Amino acid sequence: VPGIGYVIDAGLARISRFSPRSKLQRLQTEPISQASAAQRAGRAGRLAPGLCIRLYSREDFASRAAYTDPEIMRTQLASVILQTRRLGLGDLADFPLLERPSEAQLKAGTNTLQELGALAAAGKLSAVGKQLASLPLDPQLGRMLLAASTSASTATSSAACAEAVLVIVSALSVQDPREVPPDKRQAAREFHRRFARGNSDFLDWLLLWDYYAALRTELSQSKLRKRLQAEFLSPSRMREWRDMHRQLRLALIGAGVRVAVRDVAYDPACKKLPISAKEYESIHRALLKGIPLQVGLREQPANNKQPAREARQNKKSRGGGYAGPRGLRFDLWPGSGLASKKPRWVLAAEIVETSRVYARHVASIEPDWVAAELSHLTRFEYGEPRWHARRGRVVASRRTLLFGLTLLEQKNFPYDRVDARRAREVFIQSALVERQLAPDARLLAAASFWQHNLD
Repeated sequence: VPGIGYVIDAGLARISRFSPRSKLQRLQTEPISQASAAQRAGRAGRLAPGLCIRLYSREDFASRAAYTDPEIMRTQLASVILQTRRLGLGDLADFPLLERPSEAQLKAGTNTLQELGALAAAGKLSAVGKQLASLPLDPQLGRMLLAASTSASTATSSAACAEAVLVIVSALSVQDPREVPPDKRQAAREFHRRFARGNSDFLDWLLLWDYYAALRTELSQSKLRKRLQAEFLSPSRMREWRDMHRQLRLALIGAGVRVAVRDVAYDPACKKLPISAKEYESIHRALLKGIPLQVGLREQPANNKQPAREARQNKKSRGGGYAGPRGLRFDLWPGSGLASKKPRWVLAAEIVETSRVYARHVASIEPDWVAAELSHLTRFEYGEPRWHARRGRVVASRRTLLFGLTLLEQKNFPYDRVDARRAREVFIQSALVERQLAPDARLLAAASFWQHNLD
């Protein structure tokens, strides 16, 4: 690098690692390898003599790994597994890779594809899996697009939902164009806050997209670049976002998915994004399909009145404001527009562990959306069946669970739909033998039953 004569190397770097156990992408500070240290030293004095000052001992350097772990050893493998299945290369575990991922990584990648509905019996690709493999996109983001194309009740509303989700997915596929310089943090956040609307960080992308589209029609390229820079928006990343949107649109059209053209005039005075409650639901249900396990329930303070079962669940918490599936605990990222609102149920595009576990890009959702969209991942727990005199049938409490997270609780679920034989036994014992069903003109048979058993 011209002009660089000195390098001060602290010997540390933030390295992204996927944890198969917690299913989280961790961004932890750790010592760099010897190869990375040599690369840093090489930046000093490329064109003239230079000096590298390392802030660690020779012994420390000698004890470090020779090279940084290959990316395949520290990333989510769902996309790689999907493509090997598509190409007919068999199981990735049997593929002669130069660096072999751990069994836990391979299992986590396969589980992710199963959660997305991409794998059928015997590990073969399902119809959804084949569509996902044809998209130049992470499987989770691709699943959102496919869900959006079929989420609405009519072809027109489905195409509109697909376009909205396309804008969001293309934004999530590139680096965030919103810049926050350390010396102008407050000013940058004030500018970015203009795009915060409603109860969803995802919808901020739609407003920013409409704003960018309006600027492109009004300003020349030079003025557009200056305007974006003045408002803490990266011109190159905004352009990359637009290019990604175009590429994904063409890929969807090639896959036979109908996508509408987003034609919404940007209104800076508008306090609310012009979408209906039904459109909000359709968009977020589609997003939910791609990130099924990144939902959370806000934990209540211990002194608040709450159901006993939920209180026990919250008591097990070890920090974090939200409880998720598989015992996950997390907080909302402070930069989120919902950090101060703290909705009861949230969906997060990304959950990352740094110094704490944070959820970024979140939205307020309803638990019944989760139960409906993820029926293939939920299970039910039933209480003891009992006779309900007023309803005239055997009922039981039912909990809908997503890997340990309670989504819904029903007090009086018809138990004959679960176990007809057991329901009949309870009916005979409680309603007839114990006379919890009062006989009347319509229940002569029951009266005869009682009399017969009394005699």
